Amino acid sequence: MPTLEGNVPYETMLAAAAERLAGKDVAAAAVRAGMEYDERTGTISFESFGRPAKIFLPDLTAEGELSVWQHIAFLQYLELEAPPKPSGDWIAIGDLEPGAVSRGRSFDTRVAGFVSTRLGRFPEETVRRACAALGAEFVKYKNADLSAVFRFLPEYPFLLNLWFADEEFPASGKILVDAGSGPALCLEAAGTMAELLADRLCSACERE
Repeated sequence: MPTLEGNVPYETMLAAAAERLAGKDVAAAAVRAGMEYDERTGTISFESFGRPAKIFLPDLTAEGELSVWQHIAFLQYLELEAPPKPSGDWIAIGDLEPGAVSRGRSFDTRVAGFVSTRLGRFPEETVRRACAALGAEFVKYKNADLSAVFRFLPEYPFLLNLWFADEEFPASGKILVDAGSGPALCLEAAGTMAELLADRLCSACERE
């Protein structure tokens, strides 16, 4: 559960997000985005990267396996009255904001490093188990050895593509965002969620 104690930047961001959401029907926005809302308890329930989470209205506090950055990104997502829907087309983080390509590419580079140097060194079955633990839906995408869709929120997916090492090439990989729903988060929030996903996948493999 995210804590506010001693974390002034987080408190500041949370307060700013709450102010921007003032007057908005947050519960209705969450339901439209595929989440559940219990009017009796004022609770929004959903899964984020395979883990249950809850947001309590009206104070917007969080409960569950939700990092502070997931919490802030969630609130940013609900600032939109009608968040865009996934399109099924995938793009790099660096392509989300045409005016900020260099910043976006830095996220892509860091995530690719996580995936290639940490995740790619594990056997495929270990990686598959780690993916499944984070709620992955395995798919076929182009020529990747392993492709899996993960959901930050029900209608905000990411795609992992991984190529395992062979006799000629080292392991490589990337995490893409859906071209339709991706703009619901700012570049920094989307990139941070991709980095968080990569780190959790690596950590899940390393714990085995």
